Amino acid sequence: MTVLVAGTGLAGVLTALRLEDAGIPVRLIEKQGFPGGISILSGGGVRVSNNWQQTLEYMQHTTQGVTPDDVLTQFACAMTRIPDYLSSLCDRVGSKFMYETQSFMGIPNHHYGFPGWDSLDMVGVDSFPNQNYNSIYPCVTSSSGASLDDSKGMHLYHTVMSCLQTPIEYNTKLEKLITDNNGNVIGAVVNGSVGYYDGVVLATGGFENAPDMQAQYWQGKPVYHNGFWGNTGDGHRAASAVGADSWHMWYYHGTYGFRMPEGYGVRLKGANVWLPTRPETANSLRPLHHILVDQQGKRFMNEYPPYITDTGHRALELYSAERVKYDRIPCYFISDETGRQQGPWASVRNNNDVPVEPWSSDNSREIERGIVKRFDTLDQVASYIGCDSDTLVRTMNRYNTQCAFGSDTDYERPVTSLHTIDEPPYYVAEVYPVVGNTMGGPVHNKHRQAVNSYGEAIPGLYTAGECGSIFGHLYLSAGNLSECFTSSEAIVNHVNSSTGR
Repeated sequence: MTVLVAGTGLAGVLTALRLEDAGIPVRLIEKQGFPGGISILSGGGVRVSNNWQQTLEYMQHTTQGVTPDDVLTQFACAMTRIPDYLSSLCDRVGSKFMYETQSFMGIPNHHYGFPGWDSLDMVGVDSFPNQNYNSIYPCVTSSSGASLDDSKGMHLYHTVMSCLQTPIEYNTKLEKLITDNNGNVIGAVVNGSVGYYDGVVLATGGFENAPDMQAQYWQGKPVYHNGFWGNTGDGHRAASAVGADSWHMWYYHGTYGFRMPEGYGVRLKGANVWLPTRPETANSLRPLHHILVDQQGKRFMNEYPPYITDTGHRALELYSAERVKYDRIPCYFISDETGRQQGPWASVRNNNDVPVEPWSSDNSREIERGIVKRFDTLDQVASYIGCDSDTLVRTMNRYNTQCAFGSDTDYERPVTSLHTIDEPPYYVAEVYPVVGNTMGGPVHNKHRQAVNSYGEAIPGLYTAGECGSIFGHLYLSAGNLSECFTSSEAIVNHVNSSTGR
């Protein structure tokens, strides 16, 4: 028997590795000319559980009833097995396994404080000696804040890749699934050629770069992807064509950020997580020396929500019926000279066939490119935005007054992140929703079999990773990387059991 795995993000590579370790022949294809998907751009932390029952309770809160308990239970139980498995992979290739119980790279190990939060730990790969990622993965620009060769995300991905023996067929795209008269998936069209397989795994990622799908499912538009150009919903379309149902299509893990001239988005840098259930965690936040205003020059949100890279975009997506437009898309970032000198405003993540430069350390290159505009007065800022100057001045005065009193009574922004914006020149940029990765896609059961709208499994068809993720309301930080491990385990276990192996 042979199983076809489409996609070489972490989910696809892990699935192929587990299949080959189980002695099951696998064909691994990648439509791009390079590997990694969006996984290779991650921070490298993998969420694990030290108590699956408590993790299940936490997940029930974060999914708000839209993901069945048996699916969540499989996920929570499999999370307890990730540390031993990842540690064994590290032992194979000589990388260094790490287990963190309080935080990972300075970020708290939970984000929303729901019951069961203390069952959540994190693992990763701390180092991988003698690797030159600039040479191995020349298409990648990392956002980790460290050099590419010291990126935990690169260490994690390369550890798995170094274990894999199955060759990757690049520039090879799954175009269509083939079914028999009973609706079972028995093969696929790949680069125009028909092939028959004992199973097909859609590890094709999300639809971060599929504007047509986003326009159908998401309220706000446009939304710019944050780094990987290849996630265009290929698996979603293929699964839908053979009867798979969809879930969580509205939900994406995102934030706000700048639009780059090349057509992708970059998110703001260095906004650490704080916990609304533990206010003291907001006492040492990195300064966020800016505000956002809408097209009328009015502030409209807490620019520093607890988990900014999960929900930071949501306030932008409100449609104004009074003005018959999205008057927060774009909205406007405003900072000053003090803010410019604090360090880079954004971080670049990119995995593409054309490498890109990281964001400059002092923001000067982006100002020169016109991504960020420079103005000497607030009147000039208002003219650029197209808003009333008096309105903008009132907005800035009120914000600065609240900074002086140490309390954002309008939007509850954490006190330690409040800093006056009153040192010209002023710096302004259009701000858009930025999608980190999508959660919606084909519905699956606890075996990661795709299912139809009646809940019936479609034999021969599996999904892995974020192609139909379990998350449907709030994200479990590092949970998508966990899902790469848990989905690959579930798939291989089911393939083994269904063939009597």
